[in-house]
Amino acid sequence: MKRYFDHIKTKSPHERRQHAMQVACGASVLIALIWLTSLGFQAQRNAPQTVSANQDQTQVANVASSLPNVDTSSGIQVATTSVFDPTQQ
Repeated sequence: MKRYFDHIKTKSPHERRQHAMQVACGASVLIALIWLTSLGFQAQRNAPQTVSANQDQTQVANVASSLPNVDTSSGIQVATTSVFDPTQQ
């Protein structure tokens, strides 16, 4: 490494600046590629698991089909898509 720095010191200031810019750009591109690659892995990890969601819906349907039939035409029907958790407030 010392020989490399000694070699760079023999160059003109203009050539040293050019070389420094090339090294900085190369390092920036390398960091950007690593960052973009890690975003792809993060997106895969956060992707919804449709198979397990379908299995959950099938289990709910099986439980609902085993319940006795009740006439609900005279009552209010409420459908929710999420579960209320008071501890998350």
